[in-house]
Amino acid sequence: MKKDERNVVSEEKEKYINRKIEELKKQGISSEEASNKARQSYRSYIGKNVQANIMNYLKEQFKGTCIKITSDEELKSTKITEELSKIKRAIALDFGQYLFLPDADIVVYKSCESEPVVLAIISVKNSFRERGYETAYWKKKLAESKITSHVKVFLATPDKDDEIAFI
Repeated sequence: MKKDERNVVSEEKEKYINRKIEELKKQGISSEEASNKARQSYRSYIGKNVQANIMNYLKEQFKGTCIKITSDEELKSTKITEELSKIKRAIALDFGQYLFLPDADIVVYKSCESEPVVLAIISVKNSFRERGYETAYWKKKLAESKITSHVKVFLATPDKDDEIAFI
């Protein structure tokens, strides 16, 4: 990220946090607790926005094709379509008596054949620190099964701390 972009992001972050602190203080929360809650809230807020932007971009790119996009939130819903139920089962990982969904913030799949096929999972991380290895772990788990080994796994991060940037 360029220096000017960092400044804009930092300014927007501070605006959000200050707004949230004032909101929380009006609810009777102490300044210190409001500050902590506002910072936690920002992490969730920005993560959801980064994910939404990526999803919207991909949906636009694949408009008119048989490539579709969904999220793990949609897959975890209690009421999903038959197609999404098949997608959910196609990425479920077997841990003995339990099945788990990998960290699949965004799932890209092909739906023009008789059965939908998962092509890729995109894990969106607002900060790479300590979280990037989760993505590698889930790729390793997916690779262990013939059913899921073909699924590509990508990590999307703004790399705001230049932890993985190339010089």
